[in-house]
Amino acid sequence: MKKYQNLLAQKAALEKSIAQARRRETGKIIKEINALIQQYELSPADLHFASQGEPGRRKNEPRKAAVKRTKAKGPLSPQYRDPTTGKTWSGRGRQPAWIAGDKENYRIAKSRNAKQEEVAATPSVPLDEDASTSQE
Repeated sequence: MKKYQNLLAQKAALEKSIAQARRRETGKIIKEINALIQQYELSPADLHFASQGEPGRRKNEPRKAAVKRTKAKGPLSPQYRDPTTGKTWSGRGRQPAWIAGDKENYRIAKSRNAKQEEVAATPSVPLDEDASTSQE
C-alpha cells in the first residue's frame, strides 16, 4: 500500500510541475505570437479564428443544424360522418369504433369547388324592388 501512496504523491508532484512549466512557456509563446501578429499586421480573420457567434467551432466542423419550427395546425374539417349518431372524424388519429368495414361508406361528400357551388346556388334577390322597376 505504501508503494501506491508513493506513486500518487509522485503523480501530484508531476502534475504541479507540469502546470508551472506550462504557465512559464505559454507566457513566452503568447508574447512571440503577439509580436508576429503586429509585425505582419494580421487580423483574426487572417488567422481563421472561430466567429464570435460560434465559439469553438473549427473550420472543418459542420455547422449545427437549424431547428425547423412547424406552424401550429388548426382543427381539420371532418371527412367521415356516422349516419346514426352524426359524430364526425377528420381522418387523423385513431379510427373510431363506429367505422366498420369500408370507411368510404362514411365519407362526407364534398367537391373541390364546394365554395363556388354555394355561391352559385345562392339566389340573387334584388335589394329594393322599387329601384329595379324605376330604372326601366
